[in-house]
Amino acid sequence: MTDLLKLPIDDMVEFFRRYHKEELLEFAQGYPKDNTTFVIDWSELFKYDNDLADVTLSEPERYIVGWEHALREVDLPIPTELTNARVGFRNVTPDLSVNEIRQGHMGEYIGVYGRVSEITQVNPEVQNPIAICKDCGAEVEMLDMGDEVQLPRDCPTCDEFVEYELSDKKTEARDKQLIELNTLAEESAGSETDSLMVEVYDDLVGNVSAGDTLRMNGILRYDANDMVGGDSLDRMPDIVLDCLGIDSENQTFDEFEAERIDEIKEIAERDDLFQALVDS
Repeated sequence: MTDLLKLPIDDMVEFFRRYHKEELLEFAQGYPKDNTTFVIDWSELFKYDNDLADVTLSEPERYIVGWEHALREVDLPIPTELTNARVGFRNVTPDLSVNEIRQGHMGEYIGVYGRVSEITQVNPEVQNPIAICKDCGAEVEMLDMGDEVQLPRDCPTCDEFVEYELSDKKTEARDKQLIELNTLAEESAGSETDSLMVEVYDDLVGNVSAGDTLRMNGILRYDANDMVGGDSLDRMPDIVLDCLGIDSENQTFDEFEAERIDEIKEIAERDDLFQALVDS
């Protein structure tokens, strides 16, 4: 558990007040229906306090808890309840290509750029699942095991093995989407393209398309599904990026085509095309 007394909470609150008070007010007005993640441009934080900016990236597990606490400490002119609001950063530098990720980056907040090859549909991910005993109706918390939850063996009320069902009303859930980010073709040097699985949640889902070239910013972790269950651990677990901020690098071809195709056709049909190129 993070000791908030050892974090520069006052400096974080002052940063919000100085740079983002209006945006924070807008965020609070839309929370949690319209947005749940307040994303900060990391370059602004670097200008404010470069040491705080650097340590936020090197120790994100501790410092993001502090930033989320500071977010709730900012005085706003409206009643707010930002209990589960997340804080993320975009425009993180230096950024990495997918094929440049190494073991030393584990646990750090990094920016990774590449091209989106695949995306899943948006699905709810269960959090703090509550099971209900089908015999007596007792409610029991379920053990979180990464992408799976473990049902309790016995009902504490019935004191015997029973069947359970998930409580739809009391079980919390959030939207989740998986994105596969590949090394850009021009950087793969003809070799097999490296890929990175990226997890996005809540208001960050549904914001990218296959073919987009972009930078995903977040915490690099080992895949929890390779680290739990059974009698042993995978010695080479997959890695995932818990994304908390997205930077678009350029448009997809489809977007470009929709905006410019008529203009391109018109220019191509000009009789004075050659002279126009010379004059330009």
